[in-house]
Amino acid sequence: MRKRKEIIKDELWDYRKKLLKKGRKYIFINIFLFITAVFILLFPKLNILSVEQYDFYSSKVFPYIALLGNGISSIFIFSITEAIVLVGSVTILVLLIRFIVRLCKAERKIGHRRYIWRKAICSILIIVNIMSLDFMLMHGLNYKRHTVAYNLNIKGEYKEYNDYLETLIWAYNGMISARMQLGEDYNGVAHLLTDFNSMVIDANALLDNFDYTYNLGLSPNHVNCKPVMLSHYWSYTNIVGLYDVFIGETILNTDYMSVTEFPQTLVHELSHARGYARENDANALSALALIHSTRADFRYCGYLAIFNNLYYETLRYAESLDLNIPTVITPEYQAVIRDIEAGVAYWNGIDEEVTSNPIYQFIQSFSDTANNAYLEANGQEGGVATYNVSPNIYVDFYCLYVRDKLNAEG
Repeated sequence: MRKRKEIIKDELWDYRKKLLKKGRKYIFINIFLFITAVFILLFPKLNILSVEQYDFYSSKVFPYIALLGNGISSIFIFSITEAIVLVGSVTILVLLIRFIVRLCKAERKIGHRRYIWRKAICSILIIVNIMSLDFMLMHGLNYKRHTVAYNLNIKGEYKEYNDYLETLIWAYNGMISARMQLGEDYNGVAHLLTDFNSMVIDANALLDNFDYTYNLGLSPNHVNCKPVMLSHYWSYTNIVGLYDVFIGETILNTDYMSVTEFPQTLVHELSHARGYARENDANALSALALIHSTRADFRYCGYLAIFNNLYYETLRYAESLDLNIPTVITPEYQAVIRDIEAGVAYWNGIDEEVTSNPIYQFIQSFSDTANNAYLEANGQEGGVATYNVSPNIYVDFYCLYVRDKLNAEG
């Protein structure tokens, strides 16, 4: 009769052979999955498609792909993204601990640990492939479309000093006119006209009308923005809005809803969700759309963004020509200063909380680094600096679409 030890040894050898066979299978699967993930992520950089084809995708195909995410997001009153981050963080930690425990218990001599590693890598690569494809369809391919400036026929041709000065005065007058229509709190700070949900509805309608007027190829989908419940702690990252590139949801920081910033943040994130991926495109689109709004608070925010963008550029232009510094500021500007200072006071308070806690400092530093790396990886050289909009866009827009109309009215 065979001894029990020999039987166990044979059983272990058979088990080892099965593991080796499965392990070799995972090697080839993992290589295939890795190559696939790299191809998906590098696809926009391979220049396989033309810009016109990317335009067609962004304006005609993307809306149908994003429709599912937009629809699911509208069902829930809370932020799915925030829930995923909170629940997902705990889930990942539990799975990691489970994996480590399983690895420690595995029999080393029969190759069990090697098999567990290969299977785990396979699972990770499958997830990476799914998320990479999802990212490209929901956002990544939109980086390659024509810019907002191109679609508005803006070529940077209006560069004379008078063009800059006229645009600056136009933005200033629009800003002051809108500000005078807003109510104030007891500190003399202007406030938004409606609640959050009404602003989301109005912002979607505004983009619809702006797209109809200028034919920018925006997705017609209604995008339901969500407030973040942990907005105060989110402020530690210096992030005020986010477009979830995987499920198509937009979320906003509502800890301080400044009239000078919040409307532009709202329309900026909606611009991402409706097909424009570049940050400077979203900023330019949001400012130009806001000034077309029937809401005074939206117009105020849009004109303020354009004025801030142009003011120092115009002053430097005047200095370079040895001209007198233009005086466009009137006493009414003091009201704008109060609004801006209220926002500065909020962020100063956030900075004080961050500097008093090393954990918050790490969160802020990590967030800035991650955001910069993400933008660089998607071809936006300069990282967070790509949020900046060229003043020429606003000057050209004024000269092309506004100046003749104002002259006719005047």
